[in-house]
Amino acid sequence: MAPGLSWMDDLNQVGFTAYAIDFRGFGHSSRPNGDTPIGRAPDAVRDVIAVIEAIRKETGAAKVSMVGWSWGAVVAPMVAIARPDLIDRMVLVGAMHAFKLPMMTEPFAAKDNPTRFGPAHIPYQKLDASMVLGHWQMMLKGTSGLVDTETVAKVQALAERCGHIDPVASPKIVVRPMGPLADLFDIWSDRPIYDAAKVNIPTLIMRGDRDFFADERLAAKIRGAREIVVPDATHWGPYERNRDKFLTAASAFLAGKDTAKENR
Repeated sequence: MAPGLSWMDDLNQVGFTAYAIDFRGFGHSSRPNGDTPIGRAPDAVRDVIAVIEAIRKETGAAKVSMVGWSWGAVVAPMVAIARPDLIDRMVLVGAMHAFKLPMMTEPFAAKDNPTRFGPAHIPYQKLDASMVLGHWQMMLKGTSGLVDTETVAKVQALAERCGHIDPVASPKIVVRPMGPLADLFDIWSDRPIYDAAKVNIPTLIMRGDRDFFADERLAAKIRGAREIVVPDATHWGPYERNRDKFLTAASAFLAGKDTAKENR
């Protein structure tokens, strides 16, 4: 998390023990080689399960709870489906499942077949560092005071660290696994990569009302899921003015004290 904006610190302060994982190819994780997009969701599922087993061994806990954000909110339900015996409950923020979002798929579609992911043999994406938060800026258009420039700078620095920035490039280049983008290409082409109906643990879904990445229909697809839509918030809501609404609701749900209404 960005300095002073750590959700893990917030969870610690209200009594939870929090762990995080750097998905393969991100942060301090290894950087595998390959000729296909690195770090697809099934690989991440195996990695998360391995981390959960390590946590259980270290702490003696029978189960853990998960908080997934963005692509992490794609991986988390897949973990819950694969190993429901390990998971107590789950919070999904800015979750994506299956709907059409042409503005995100068209730039990556193969020229000869728009339904196919074009960079299918490219393991890592190289991106000008100035573009890393471009979609956040897009969601913030027409708003005032949702986030300050200092916070944006902190998140920018975090994104650069997580993306293994190229230290010799000018301008600065972020290098990050292509796998999540390949998954999202399918998701935003209305092709789900997991069956939401198979999720069978208590689930809270949260999204900002300005988050056009998130699937507005997901809460209806997960049996008994609860949903909170935070006003004046984007996909990066936990970094913004109304972050406490995300943090308070998530903490209450994880503690079994939430008052959110069931979606159905």
